[in-house]
Amino acid sequence: MGIVLTIFKILGLFLLAILAIVVLILLLILFYPITYRGSGQGRDKDISGQLKATWLFGILGAGISYTGDQVDVYYRIFFWKKSLGGEDAEENDSENAEEDTDGDTEEDVKKDVEEDVKEDSKEDVEKDVEAEVMHESTSDDSESETEPEHEPKSEPEPEPETEPKTEPELESEPEPEVDSEAEDDDLCDSDNNTKKRDIPGRIKHICSKLKGIYNKINGIRNNPVYRAAISHLKREVFILLKAIAPSKVKLNAVFSAGAPDTTGKALGVMCLLPFMYKNKGTVIPDFEADKAYVDGDVVFKGHIFGYRLINICIRLLLDKNCHKLYNVLRK
Repeated sequence: MGIVLTIFKILGLFLLAILAIVVLILLLILFYPITYRGSGQGRDKDISGQLKATWLFGILGAGISYTGDQVDVYYRIFFWKKSLGGEDAEENDSENAEEDTDGDTEEDVKKDVEEDVKEDSKEDVEKDVEAEVMHESTSDDSESETEPEHEPKSEPEPEPETEPKTEPELESEPEPEVDSEAEDDDLCDSDNNTKKRDIPGRIKHICSKLKGIYNKINGIRNNPVYRAAISHLKREVFILLKAIAPSKVKLNAVFSAGAPDTTGKALGVMCLLPFMYKNKGTVIPDFEADKAYVDGDVVFKGHIFGYRLINICIRLLLDKNCHKLYNVLRK
């Protein structure tokens, strides 16, 4: 009996440990935030930027960076980092280019082989025709030689029929070479003609689609149920933007809109933004520049809590009006 109790005790402890791990993971997902940090720099036409996101004490992370014409996307687990762009993408592009060149050479070789086969087949046909003509001539000669000798001499011997010269007629005429480029041009012209003919039909189809979308929008706008669902979606979108908005933004920039009046208007609009006063940063207008430009850098960071996102999703799923609107839009 004691052995059975110890076995149940071990199983209970094992199940409790598994349950504790599951609860811990759920609590981390709900209440441990995803932190993100971004920065950008601009000097004349040289623009670069990066965005990083980490979770669970930096164990999991992902990011994207842009420098010049190169975009690098990566994710990281502990100290193992896997890049989805940048150097790997360039290597894949070079491999694809090599495969394309190899494919072109193979196609050229196939064309050459097909041309050689055609020429060989023409020569073989000509040889076969000549052999058949020679065989027919020899068979006629042999038949004339094997005629019976007891025929009377008074009867004139039949003159051998002159065989028509069939060699030049039977010789296979060379097949005319087909111009592939001309065929391609003809196909392209036919395709263009068919496309031109289909343009009115396509225009009618697009107009009918736009009319259907317009009627659907009018039906949604005039229905009070759908209006309530749209207002609910607007509220949830504003809550979502507030939940993921950066908590700190620092901007250091020198800008010009190309003229003193437009530069002053842009500066006035920036002064209305609350984060310009909340965070430390400097924005210097240039009223003397003749061209519009922006030189400077920006740094921002924030965090996203999982329970806020889950709360928004639950509220939307429990709203019947949103369900009805989704069913209408899906049709």
